[in-house]
Amino acid sequence: MNARVELAAERLLGALQSRQELRGAKVTECISAKDSRAVFAGRFKGRSVVFKHFSGEDAHEQTAALEAEMTYQWARMSTGACRVPEPLWFAPELGLAIMAQVSAERLDLLISGETRAQFISHSAEWLREYSRDRQRKAEFSPRFWVRQNRRLIPQHEAPEDRERARRLVKWMLSRVGALNGREILQTRSHGDFFTANLLYADGVMYGVDLHNQTWLPVAKDVARYLVHLSITHPVATDHRICGLPSEDVRGFLAAFGMLDEQDPLLAFFVASELAGRLAMESIDEAHHASKQGLVDGFLEGKGI
Repeated sequence: MNARVELAAERLLGALQSRQELRGAKVTECISAKDSRAVFAGRFKGRSVVFKHFSGEDAHEQTAALEAEMTYQWARMSTGACRVPEPLWFAPELGLAIMAQVSAERLDLLISGETRAQFISHSAEWLREYSRDRQRKAEFSPRFWVRQNRRLIPQHEAPEDRERARRLVKWMLSRVGALNGREILQTRSHGDFFTANLLYADGVMYGVDLHNQTWLPVAKDVARYLVHLSITHPVATDHRICGLPSEDVRGFLAAFGMLDEQDPLLAFFVASELAGRLAMESIDEAHHASKQGLVDGFLEGKGI
C-alpha cells in the first residue's frame, strides 16, 4: 500500500468510525486515491458498495453536489440500457458518499475492434440520456478556453511538445473572432466523460464519477470522450475528422443527436482536449507517442 492510499484509507476509516450507524461498514479495496478524494470498495448493510470520500476544503460542497446529482439521475436512470449506480447514503459534513457497487467492467478494458462501434454508440446514448432534460442556450466565450490551454504550455518539459501546445493554442485563438458571442447549446455536463468513467455489463451502460455539476458546451463532453478513446485505443485510418477516426466521430454523433460534425465547436474542443491530454503525464512512451500523433494529425489537417 503506497503512502497516498494509506492516508486515504486512514481518512475513510476515521469517517466511518465517527458514526454509530457506519461502524459495521467494511472497506476491502482501493479503487483510486488522489490528494483530496478517494474511492474504495467495501460492504455496507449487507451490500457491496463504493465509498467516495472527499477530504479537501470543499469536501462538504463536493459531497452535497454528488448527492444532488445522483439523487436526480437515479430517478431518471435506474432502469434501461443507460443507468447510474444506486445512491445509498450521504454525509456532506464527513465528505462521505456511499453508492451501490455495480457488477460491471470498465469500458476502457472492454473496447476492441469488434466492439468499438457498438460501445461508442452506447456511450453516446448514455450521454444523451444523462443530459436530455437539462439544456439551455448560452453565448460562447472562447477566450476562456484559450487562456486555460495557454497556461499549460510551460508545463511541457520537451521543447517539441511545448511547440505542439503553442500551435494548438494559436489555432484556437484564430477561431475566437468567429465563435465569440455565438449562441450555443449547453448541457449540465458530466465534466469528465471518458471510457474509464463508464461501466458495462449485459447490455447496460453505467456512468460514474458524477459529482461535477457544471454547465458546459455540448461539444465539450463529446470531444473529451473521442480524444481520450483515440489516445488509449488508436486505430490506423486515412479517414479523419479533426484528426480523429471518422467512423468514431460519426458513430458517436449519430447516436448522440445534439451536435453536427461540421459544427466549429467540435474542432475547437478537440483542440482544447488534445492540449489538455498532451500536458498530462503519460503512462508510457507508446501513450505519449499516441498523443503526439493525434496533435500532429489535427494540426496538419488544419494546415498549421
